Amino acid sequence: MRGIPGSFPTALCERCGVRFPTKPYYIRKGIKRYCSSRCAGLAKRVPLLERFWPRIRMASDEGCWEWTGQLSRAGYAVLSAPGGRRPILAHRLSWEIHFGQIPDGLFVCHKCDNPACVRPDHLFLGTPKDNTADMIRKGRNTPALGARNGNVKLDRSVIPEIRYVYASGGLSLAAVGRMFSTSHRNVAHIVRRSTWKHVA
Repeated sequence: MRGIPGSFPTALCERCGVRFPTKPYYIRKGIKRYCSSRCAGLAKRVPLLERFWPRIRMASDEGCWEWTGQLSRAGYAVLSAPGGRRPILAHRLSWEIHFGQIPDGLFVCHKCDNPACVRPDHLFLGTPKDNTADMIRKGRNTPALGARNGNVKLDRSVIPEIRYVYASGGLSLAAVGRMFSTSHRNVAHIVRRSTWKHVA
């Protein structure tokens, strides 16, 4: 997805198919998927089921159905909702398509421990207590480092790049932050290794 040398790379608009300039960070994060606000608005009007099925890569065996669309910071499959409402969690939508309405107060949990999976037989209903017990049983109650932390906006792959760009000189912390859509404070912590210490 590279553009003209010295320019931003390009991405393909998911609605009209036109190529448009974007940032490498947006491509890696799967955001900025439309060439204009008009295309984004029209795409959101497409019925949910028509947007759900094309975004699934189905395994031929018992493997996960991987979501190829947008992911939340925590790695969950999401679909944008019209009218600026909260995004729809695709694994919950998958449950409703296959099994019906989710009773109030219940979570849709993953047997496979893969938040991007929407395969219905990999899902189960549980209370918040069930979900916590499942997390502990699978050993997921350890502190989340780096991109596994739900509050993190960057992913592991850009950390060495941020350090390299800043170390090359010529750009301020703020300029590097703008390149990677983060704050100058985050860049400072990354280059001083007070955060993301586990990434070489």
